[in-house]
Amino acid sequence: MSPRALVELAFSVGVEVLALTDHDTVAGVANATIAATELGMELVAGVEVSAFARKEVHVLGLFVDVSCTALLAQLHVLSTGRVDRLREIGRRLAAVGASIDVDAVLEAAGGANVGRPHLASALIAAGHVKTFQEAFDRFLGRDAPAYLPAGRYEATDAIALIHTAGGVAVLAHPGVDDMDDQIRGLVDAGLDGLEVMHPAHDGDARDRYLGFCKLYGLLISGGADFHSPSGPNLPGAFGISRKGLEALRERRSVLRWSGASKGS
Repeated sequence: MSPRALVELAFSVGVEVLALTDHDTVAGVANATIAATELGMELVAGVEVSAFARKEVHVLGLFVDVSCTALLAQLHVLSTGRVDRLREIGRRLAAVGASIDVDAVLEAAGGANVGRPHLASALIAAGHVKTFQEAFDRFLGRDAPAYLPAGRYEATDAIALIHTAGGVAVLAHPGVDDMDDQIRGLVDAGLDGLEVMHPAHDGDARDRYLGFCKLYGLLISGGADFHSPSGPNLPGAFGISRKGLEALRERRSVLRWSGASKGS
């Protein structure tokens, strides 16, 4: 969806504060902010950085300065790597009998960042699968034949980058990535919070990550992991309380006051 369409969808289901955390890009934040302002919503500028901590992980940056030159430079590197990764996954799909036109996928993206959800849509259009979930289960997921991990940008560096951009660093969906044994090390590197509320986290997982937050003094975040209107969850489905939002906002203020964003 376009940034404006996403904001309008969120508004239609009652979201008051929306964080836009596209993968490895902040290109949509400006238009999303304009749309949110027109509707009387708050738009939190964010990004989801592809990183590595013994395995592929994602680190959310919330309240980032989208004009930070260091952030923009690294996101450009990651975006370029995304295109290379997409082409290699396309070759792997062809090898297992699920050919798609990768050039057409890139053209349809119109210069936007590309990733596995774009390939999932192409697999559906080509008749190889019927749903996004089937595309990931059969071809694109971590245990599937066409899977290719992202590059080796260290999660500790991603945390530092987010702080340089004046943002709050949150580990995305730790239960999905089986990151329990990595949390302490990331805390030592400056991690600010965990995405506790997430569609893949059941009650036990939420309680476990709430325990981590209490143990290490981490903040609580949450999100629907929304990628497409054809997906199962709408924006706001796994949000956090106003108190939780203000705690994230306060951490952002502390980071900026302490000079974490110096040189941005």
